[in-house]
Amino acid sequence: MKARIDSRILAGLVAVLAIGNGEAAQQGACDVRLAVELTPDVPNAHDRGFLHSLMADPSFLLTWVSDTDSGIVVDLTGPGPGERCKDAMTELSRNTHVLNITLVPPGAILTAVSGAVARR
Repeated sequence: MKARIDSRILAGLVAVLAIGNGEAAQQGACDVRLAVELTPDVPNAHDRGFLHSLMADPSFLLTWVSDTDSGIVVDLTGPGPGERCKDAMTELSRNTHVLNITLVPPGAILTAVSGAVARR
């Protein structure tokens, strides 16, 4: 089963990278927060080894932020420009443990119970 990564998410990613967030944006680095829905067979989603295994490109790093009912929230960081960040998200979506990826916009509040994203 292929993970879904909506074209609106990729458009949002481009917008987030265009707006940027401080130093990372100035350097053209990838620095985005993602809600990742995982298959139920993942035993420990915040294990460093598991997170590392999700990324095919070793120059990108996933850092666990929190759990949701159906997966995890992670920060994706790595080299820019935005096109490389988009490619890293696409690679992540191809992992067999990933069912869906949602870009968490800057300033959003992620509810722990449902994993839903709400704006402040």
